[in-house]
Amino acid sequence: MVDERVLLRRTSTFDPVALSARLARRFVRGLLEDAGRDVWVEAATLAVTEVVTNAVLHAHTTFDVTAVVTQHQLLVEVLDHNPAPPAQRSYAAEATTGRGMDLVSAYTSASGVRPLGASGKLCGSGSGTSRTARPKPSRLLTTPRRSRSMTRLRNRPLPRHPSTSGC
Repeated sequence: MVDERVLLRRTSTFDPVALSARLARRFVRGLLEDAGRDVWVEAATLAVTEVVTNAVLHAHTTFDVTAVVTQHQLLVEVLDHNPAPPAQRSYAAEATTGRGMDLVSAYTSASGVRPLGASGKLCGSGSGTSRTARPKPSRLLTTPRRSRSMTRLRNRPLPRHPSTSGC
């Protein structure tokens, strides 16, 4: 059985400004370093940057980032206070935007959105060290995107198709 005891859990609140992406990366990096999980930093900071950037660009509210480290996984949740759900958007292949949530899906084992009614929405992603250590769907989120198999960090081309943004 996989040990899922929480090693560290932290929450921080951010303003809807561009600087918040950098501050959220530092926040998650510090948590992972304190938990002795430095190997997860690159994928985790990429994922948190994309989700936080979407909160800044689309929610326009303060938001909380909660990161939970267990023995085998990291769960990152971003709670914003805009009830509007993420919207599918179409971008030209040459566009410099619109690929963020595809990156999150590619570098995490699961990602999704849970609407919270008038309170906003919770966007999250989880990653871990093995396929057997994937986040439990009830602990992560109910999501329109299906959980994907764990993708190990490696050189991958960027997706060239429209993605979901606004989370």
